[in-house]
Amino acid sequence: MLLPDGRLARRFARTVLLVLALVLVALRTAAVPAFDPVGVGPAARNASPKQLEAVQTELRSLQKQHAARLDAFAQDFADLGLQQESRQCRELATPPSTEVFRVQKPPKEKQPEIPLSVPEKERDLRVRFREAQSKYAADLYRLSRRALAAGYPSYAYGLVQEVVRQDTDHANARRILGYKLRNKEWVTPFAAEKLDKGFVWDDRFGWLRKQDVARYRAGQRVFLGHWMSADKEATIRRDFRHAWQVRTDHYLVHTDVSLERGVEIAKSLEQFHDFFMQTFAAFFTTPEQMAKLFQTSGPNSNLQIRRDPYDVDYFRTRQEYCDRLRSKIPQIDITNGLYFTGDRVAYFFVNPDPHEQDTLFHEATHQLFYENLRNDRMVAMDANFWIVEGIACYMESYRAENGQYSVGDPHHIRIQNARDRCVVDHYYVPLEKFAAMGMKEFQQSREIRKNYSQAAGLAHFFVQYDGGRYRDALIEHLAEIYHTTGRQRAIVKGLDELTGVPYSDLDRQYVEYMRALPAGGKQASAPSAINPPAPPAPGNQAAAGHAINQADAGR
Repeated sequence: MLLPDGRLARRFARTVLLVLALVLVALRTAAVPAFDPVGVGPAARNASPKQLEAVQTELRSLQKQHAARLDAFAQDFADLGLQQESRQCRELATPPSTEVFRVQKPPKEKQPEIPLSVPEKERDLRVRFREAQSKYAADLYRLSRRALAAGYPSYAYGLVQEVVRQDTDHANARRILGYKLRNKEWVTPFAAEKLDKGFVWDDRFGWLRKQDVARYRAGQRVFLGHWMSADKEATIRRDFRHAWQVRTDHYLVHTDVSLERGVEIAKSLEQFHDFFMQTFAAFFTTPEQMAKLFQTSGPNSNLQIRRDPYDVDYFRTRQEYCDRLRSKIPQIDITNGLYFTGDRVAYFFVNPDPHEQDTLFHEATHQLFYENLRNDRMVAMDANFWIVEGIACYMESYRAENGQYSVGDPHHIRIQNARDRCVVDHYYVPLEKFAAMGMKEFQQSREIRKNYSQAAGLAHFFVQYDGGRYRDALIEHLAEIYHTTGRQRAIVKGLDELTGVPYSDLDRQYVEYMRALPAGGKQASAPSAINPPAPPAPGNQAAAGHAINQADAGR
């Protein structure tokens, strides 16, 4: 949730939850897999469908030819007993699944040279395989530039993703994704700067001076230039004014829990940011903004360091969290975390609830997209509010495991709740009526809990139905909502118009989609209270809304 500073309450009275909407708008991108040649994305005004069609035709031909080559390589590696390499070939020939959007982070290390000591037949095979991959990646990159010139930067960016999947050392594609080569390792500009200054990354303690690592591992800590025991430092840092600070590429985490926990939170947020920004690039609301991602130098390049990091405060207890924020948000006790637009800080606390990570990603999404634009905005006040919360709830399904990122698991509690509301409870508000609800009507409904579930389910549907058939329409819908003043309903086209499918057919498809999802996953328990006892004050609408948001997930 996004909350304004009390001093700006009047100014933000009606914008608070709208800002939320903006944030979520970004999540539309959850629909884009690592590489989906079908997903075109928003086009520039001067786009040429004919040129795009030519790109797609050539791409299909290249894919078919390369798949055959990979199949042959797979067999050759298998004949030499190199089963791992054989599996790699078959994986590279297989398009990513769209049931759950997964993206594998490219390796950090540059590919090593093929040793001269390798048997001649094996070495020859490895050399030919690399040459084939390099040529195919070069062809894909060439097509990405053609797609960009044709006015389809989102599609072009998807091709860049596949370039790096096929050739992890493609220099231009790596730069577009925000990496630079340093001593045979692909690192971010921030990491390169830290390494150049003599720092090293430690998975427990974060960035440390190289000469300090051994002392930290031995239980010593430094505070204001003085070395002391870890216990003594912890006593000092329990005062949040002296909280630990963990700086990473894009985040600055303040916490009085522990340095180690602060590093864990920062790493989770960085992984989320990496997944979001690299995979959901199509979110950018104009093709012109999207095209900037292809710059490999200059102020708009991904190789520029974020000097103003996203701020996160993480407290030891809920009580401390509430005490810190109650003067700004009287209803803070009913929240489990929030993003406050007034000071641009995301606030969390140690929560034993197993869904703590979901809250983290929900609020991180708000923060990422609110701070992506500087101007204050009003969104979805009179209509289309369902997608504001629905897309954020959908993004709670984000997971990072074993170097792979995913979103949209149908077994996630949000999606299971949506399925049960529709299939078990037979609850469904027709989309045309559902979309007509603004913030107030949506949040004050007696069926608020069911509406939140349906919103999450609809987001899943529009992102993933039939391999992502409707996701570009949803992206455009979100972009239009994102750019309105909140009351300009006429300029926001409905999803029936954007998809070219009547609302009645979309309703039918959604119900069929929910029925087809697998049943399973732990159903959330009902909370003791959902709605606040009285309508919240205008400046605190987001807090009340977030309580409802959490309620439906049983948190």
